[in-house]
Amino acid sequence: METIDSMNVRLKELFGRDIAGRPNFRLVWSENEFETRIGNFEDWSPSGDIFLRSFKGARTVPKYQVEPCWTLERLYNNEGNPELLDKISYEPLWHFQQLDKEGNQLRPVWRAVELIMHTVLYGPKQAAEDRMIIGSPEAQAEMVDYYKEVISDNSPYLASMLSMGEAAAVQGRRDEIKEGTAT
Repeated sequence: METIDSMNVRLKELFGRDIAGRPNFRLVWSENEFETRIGNFEDWSPSGDIFLRSFKGARTVPKYQVEPCWTLERLYNNEGNPELLDKISYEPLWHFQQLDKEGNQLRPVWRAVELIMHTVLYGPKQAAEDRMIIGSPEAQAEMVDYYKEVISDNSPYLASMLSMGEAAAVQGRRDEIKEGTAT
């Protein structure tokens, strides 16, 4: 199985770096990620039952409020977000939250990372077509099943695109509109 470090090297080689040399994409363990936010914070006693004070200002806080997992991140310019002290930061594209039969966290595999990257960069239709070009009919059918399984998860990338107005949700499909009712 490929290591996370080698996948990060591949991400940097295939998908580039910014002008400061930071990779455009990376895999990280969610519990190890922190960010400095500006906001209102509350301090509580170690037992959690005694309120100590309110604090308004900058504080380093855990970045993700998810179960510990591997996360694929993309480098973004966050100048429009007044809550973040750093104006360039990594934001989540995908949380790999799959568990094995014993309930242990599974590590991402390059095939899934590559599929997500192609979907993000080129769109789901092109990503699916790219995967269909090579392989036997059995391999193609396996890839379609794999693609559906991976994309069926909730995508933080899509959610952020929707919330920022960079994507739109359209109810229903055009081919489902009854004849004579379309405008």
